[in-house]
Amino acid sequence: GYIGALRYLNPVIVSVCMTTEPAIAVAVDALVRVIFREVPTVPSVYTLVGGLIILVGSVIVSVTSRSHHENVDIDLGVDSTVLSPVSKRSRGASAQIAQGVA
Repeated sequence: GYIGALRYLNPVIVSVCMTTEPAIAVAVDALVRVIFREVPTVPSVYTLVGGLIILVGSVIVSVTSRSHHENVDIDLGVDSTVLSPVSKRSRGASAQIAQGVA
């Protein structure tokens, strides 16, 4: 999730996504209920004001923070050594240590 995204993205981007998720979830919930012809639940005034404050604050942070616009390079290539719990290199090193080679 978000912790893994910190590896590839600027922390400002990740924190804005984390902060806006609850506000966006309320909107998606209402949209899904309308699509399936259910009565959407109306959030309280406090929820609406809080969501608006979160969204406005996130927009302000996104616009004023220039550092996340520059040098964002995401490598979507998969390295099999990263995904496997024990990489081939570490298996070889472990085998050499066990045999007394290293």
